[in-house]
Amino acid sequence: MHNPMPVPSQTTSPDSPAVELRNVSFSYASRQILNGVNLTFNTCELNALIGPNGCGKSTTVKLITNLLKPAAGEILVEGSSTISLPRKELARRVAVLAQGAETPDMLVEHLVMSGRYPHRGALVPPSALDKTIVTESMERAGCLEFAGESMRNLSGGERQRVYLALVLAQQTNIVIMDEPTAFLDASACFDLMNLARDLTNSGKTVIMVLHDLNLALSYCDRIAVLKSGSIKAFGTPHEVAASGTIEDVFGVRLRSVQDVNSGTDYYCLLPAL
Repeated sequence: MHNPMPVPSQTTSPDSPAVELRNVSFSYASRQILNGVNLTFNTCELNALIGPNGCGKSTTVKLITNLLKPAAGEILVEGSSTISLPRKELARRVAVLAQGAETPDMLVEHLVMSGRYPHRGALVPPSALDKTIVTESMERAGCLEFAGESMRNLSGGERQRVYLALVLAQQTNIVIMDEPTAFLDASACFDLMNLARDLTNSGKTVIMVLHDLNLALSYCDRIAVLKSGSIKAFGTPHEVAASGTIEDVFGVRLRSVQDVNSGTDYYCLLPAL
């Protein structure tokens, strides 16, 4: 378990939502994955989707990015239905750090450059601006030193940084990260969460699928708790923690403690009695 971390102060959200799920349902064959889900992700906020394995978190990501079609309901991205948006236009609005991406046999800088595809015409070579954005994205993600390396030669953590750079190079208003802390050590996890916070401070909306409850409670503006395809709680970390939903869904005890020196509040996860 990670050491307890500070609970962030909450931010005021602009009125216009970045992503809306309206009564969304989805099934694989006869198995229902999502059942009438309603969620609104506000602009400039850092959001977490948490829940047990198989509860529908990654399916929600695929629905938002139109890789899957809802059986019922509607999904809006910046006010437009995902069904009506051409793929390239959706890619200008939403970038995704996918879970378990297959490792391509290509150079790091070439993979990150593919993030510029939504902003370029077919067969148009990269511009000077594209190259600058790619370099800056690799530097921000901490992988510039690997620019000339093959993806196959990198460790899992190094590859994850490259995929993050690819997402940054796409320059969208909405960034979705599905299990972004996979393969990262503890220090790198904190770096990634701080980067996510920087993205929201710069005007982007970030939605993260997280297994690490401490990270979700400590960094995010809002948390959605999913179980069995339904939303069990959605609100600020304080609201979700106070509801008892995390304890019920995950079978843990959740406590708030205060640092006697700084007066900062912390969340701490404990095993169930």
